[in-house]
Amino acid sequence: MTGGVLLTGGRSTRFGSDKAVTRLGGETFAARAARLLEGVCTPVIEVGAGTSGLVSVREEPAFGGPVAAVLAAADLIDPPFVVLACDHVTMTAEVVRRLVDDQRDTVVPVIDGHPQYVAARYGPGGIASLRASFAAGDRSFRSLDLDALGAADASFPAAAFVDVDDPADLFAVERAPSLHQHRRADDESNSR
Repeated sequence: MTGGVLLTGGRSTRFGSDKAVTRLGGETFAARAARLLEGVCTPVIEVGAGTSGLVSVREEPAFGGPVAAVLAAADLIDPPFVVLACDHVTMTAEVVRRLVDDQRDTVVPVIDGHPQYVAARYGPGGIASLRASFAAGDRSFRSLDLDALGAADASFPAAAFVDVDDPADLFAVERAPSLHQHRRADDESNSR
C-alpha cells in the first residue's frame, strides 16, 4: 500500500491568510487535496493544523518547513507515500495515481527544471536520505540526491503542478480557462 500525506502546515505569509481553508470551486484547498489522495492512497494523513478532517500530526518544530513535515509523516506511517501540498490546486487524480503506481523508491516530478518536492512520492530510501540531511542540520530538500535515488522525472504534465503562493496566483488559476477546465475534468472523473 502507498500512503498519502497532505501538507497544510505553512504560514501562508505571502498569501495573507490560511491557504488550507481557502475555497476554489466551492471546496477548500485542503479538502480537495485530501479527496485526491484518499482516491488512491491508504492510509492518508495530514501534517498541519488539522483542517482537512484527516488524522493529523504537527511537524517539530511547528512551521519547521516541508522536510520536517515529511519526516513527521514518516514517524506516523510507513513509506512509500505520496506527499501533496494543499496549494497544488491543479493537481489531478491521474498524476497522484501515477505516483502511487510508480515502482521506484522515490519519484520527484521536475517541471521546467524545478523539482516538485511537495508533490512527489517518497520511499524508504528517500526518507532515509532526508533524515540524514535533516539530522546534519540541512532543513531543505536540496540535499536530496535525486540522481543517486533515480528519482527525478521530467515527464509529468506541467499543468498539474500549479501552486498558489499569493492572491495573484489564485486569481490566475480562477481566470485561466485551461487550468480551470483541467481541474474541473479531474473533479468530474473522480465523481464517476
